[in-house]
Parts: sequence; structure tokens; C-alpha cells
Amino acid sequence: SALAARLSWRAVERRRAMAESEVRRVQALLASHAGLTLVLTPAGQVLAAYGAPPAALPVDPLFGEGLIAATHPPDRPALMAALSKALSGADSTVRIAPRTALDRRLQLYLRRMEDPSGPRLIVQAYDATAQYAHELGLEAARQEAETREAGKTRFLANMSHELRTPLNAVVGFADMMRQKIFGPLPDR
Repeated sequence: SALAARLSWRAVERRRAMAESEVRRVQALLASHAGLTLVLTPAGQVLAAYGAPPAALPVDPLFGEGLIAATHPPDRPALMAALSKALSGADSTVRIAPRTALDRRLQLYLRRMEDPSGPRLIVQAYDATAQYAHELGLEAARQEAETREAGKTRFLANMSHELRTPLNAVVGFADMMRQKIFGPLPDR
């Protein structure tokens, strides 16, 4: 019986060691992730953080204040809508500005995760500042092109009017001369 207990204990210890090794491997994998992975409560409280945080989003304050409080106030409704959508089971994405770095943008991908203690959210955060700047540049170029096109249209409308008026007079005089309304025309 003592031998059986020792063998059973060794098997339990081996399984525990393997489980701990697997946990360390998964944590190392998550820590080496290029973005920041957060585990949130449904209320937005951060329970765990793994990976490399974007420069504009320090991790330590997230544990105390939560993700919603770390977001620029005008972006909070969009974040809360994304949290709600993810909690309902549909994956969602949202772009926010961190409260402490308004010139930066973060892209968040949210997904629901079932946990024995209740529903959780997995959030992956990436720095989207370069993409945001590119989109702003494209929008500015589009507006500039629309402005140029509107100016060209106005110019052509004005020039058409300016040319039509004297040409109508020339056509009218030519028609009067052809119909000899004022009498015969000299040869010259």
C-alpha cells in the first residue's frame, strides 16, 4: 500500500510538472506576442496582460483603472459597444485613442472567452497610428481631388458661358447675312 501510494504520488507529481511546464510554455508564447493580449472582465477590468504593449498604452495603470478609463472619452462609447458585441459572442474590432497619448491610435480585436468563473474577454491591442495617419492622408487627398474637380467644373461652366455668348452673336449675324435680311451683301 505504501508502494502504491508512492507510485500514485509520483504519477501525480509528473502530471503536475508537465502541466506547469505547459503553463510556462503558453505564458512564454503569449509574452513573446508582437501585440498586447489582455484578459478582461465584462466590465472592462484587466485581469491579465501578455505580450508587448504598444508605446501609447502602459500596462500597469490598466490593472488599476481598466481599459475603458484608459481610453480617450470620445472613443469610450465605441469601445463599450465593441465590448458588448464581443460579450454577445460576436468578434468585434474598434480603433481608439489612449487617454494619455491622443496623437496615437490603437486597434483592438475583442473576442468572448468562456471561463469557469464567468465570461471573459480576450482583447488584442496593436499600434495603428501609422495606418491611421495613412488613412488621414488618403482622406485629405480625396478632399483635395474633389475640390480640384469642383474648381475645374466651375471653370468649364464659366468658360462655356463666356464663349457661348459671343459665338451666339456671331451665328446670329451670319444667319442674318445669309438670309439677306438687311439686303444684298457686297462682294467684298
